[in-house]
Amino acid sequence: MNCKWTLMGLTLILTSCSMSDDPVHQRARHIQKMKGDIVIGIAASKDPLELPLWMGMELAVKEINAAGGIMGRRINAISQNDKDSVAEALDIASSLGANLDVSAVIGHTTSYISVPASVVYEYFGIVMVSPSASTPVLTKRGLKHVFRIVPSDEETGKCMADFCLKQGYRKVMIYHVNNNYGIGLANSFQTSAHRVGVQTIDRRWYPDNSSDTEAFISDLKYWNTLFSFDAIFLAGELPHAGVVIAEARKLGINVPVLGGDGLCDDSITDIVGVSAKDIFAAFVFDLESANPVSRSFVERFTKEYNHPPTDSAAKGYDAVMVLAEAVKKGNSAVPKKIVEALHSLTNYVGVTGPNIFDEKGDVMGKPIIIMSLEDGRFKKVTDSQKLRESRQPRKSPQ
Repeated sequence: MNCKWTLMGLTLILTSCSMSDDPVHQRARHIQKMKGDIVIGIAASKDPLELPLWMGMELAVKEINAAGGIMGRRINAISQNDKDSVAEALDIASSLGANLDVSAVIGHTTSYISVPASVVYEYFGIVMVSPSASTPVLTKRGLKHVFRIVPSDEETGKCMADFCLKQGYRKVMIYHVNNNYGIGLANSFQTSAHRVGVQTIDRRWYPDNSSDTEAFISDLKYWNTLFSFDAIFLAGELPHAGVVIAEARKLGINVPVLGGDGLCDDSITDIVGVSAKDIFAAFVFDLESANPVSRSFVERFTKEYNHPPTDSAAKGYDAVMVLAEAVKKGNSAVPKKIVEALHSLTNYVGVTGPNIFDEKGDVMGKPIIIMSLEDGRFKKVTDSQKLRESRQPRKSPQ
C-alpha cells in the first residue's frame, strides 16, 4: 500500500513539474508578472509587394500607442523579415519562442510558410494571428493558438465558382502554383465548380517561385491550340501570376482570368499593363466602402503615407487591431487569455469586416468582395452587373 501511494505521489510530482516547466506554462507565468510593454512579433516578407501590409501593421501599432496603449501599456513590436523562406520563418518562430516576453505574433502572410511556422508558435504557446494565410490546412490541425482574419480558400473557391456560374463562364481552365495556397484554392474551386455545374476542362500547375516563362507559355499554347473555354481560374500569387496573365494575353487568350487574394494588388498593372481588363480577384477590403470604420481608416492611412491603402494594408491593420481588442477584452497579455478573448468576440468590426472566430480559429461571416481590374485599378463588381452572355468562348482551331 505504502509503495503504491509513493509511486502515485511521484507520478503526480513528475507530472506537475513537466506541466510547469513546459514552454506554454513558462511563458504564461512570465507574462503574468510583466508590467512593461506588451511584446508582439510581426513576421512577414519585406519584399516590395508586401510593403502595404507592413504599412498597415505599423500604422495600427502607432495609433494604439498614441492612444495610451492597452491597459496603459505600450505595444513593443519586434519586426522580422521571413524573406518568403520557410527556413527563415522557422528560425524567426524559434527566436520569438525563446523570448518569454512575446505574447503573440502577427504573421505570417503566405500559406506555405504559415503552416510550418504555426507549429512552432503552438509549441511555445504564442498566439498567431495571420493577416492573409488562407489554406484550410492552417486551422485544421487542432492548434489552439492559431487564428486568421481572412476567409479560407474553401470559401474563396466557392465564391468564385458561384461567380463563374452567374457570369456565364461554363467552361473553365485551372492553373495554379504548386504550393499550399495554389493547390488548396484550386481544389476548392474545382470542387465547388463541379457542384454548381461549371466544367473544369483542364488543370495544370507551375512551380513555386518559378521565373521560367517558357513553362507558362508552353501550357498556355497547349490550351490555346486544343481547347475551347470561357475563363481561366488562376490560383497563384504576384508577381508570377501576373506574368501568366501577360503571357496569355500575348498569345491572344483574352478570356476572363479569375483568382483569389493572390492577385489583390493594383501593382499587377506593372506586369499586365494599365489597359488590362477582365481580371477578377477576391478581396476583403473595399476602398470605396461607405462603412464609417473603413472610411476613417482610408483617410488616416492616406494622410500617413500619401496614398490610399490596399487590400493587403487593410489586412495588416486589422490583424493588429483584432489582437489589441482581444488583449483589452481579456484584460491580459497572457496568451491563454488572449485566445479565450478572441473566441469570445461577437461584435468587433474592423476595416475588413467582422472578426468573429470559430473554435478552429477561422474568421466567420467575413464577406468576400469580387473586384474587377478597370483602368489600372481594382473596382468592386456590383450585384447589378449584367451577365456577360455576349462574350463567346475562345474557340479551338478546327
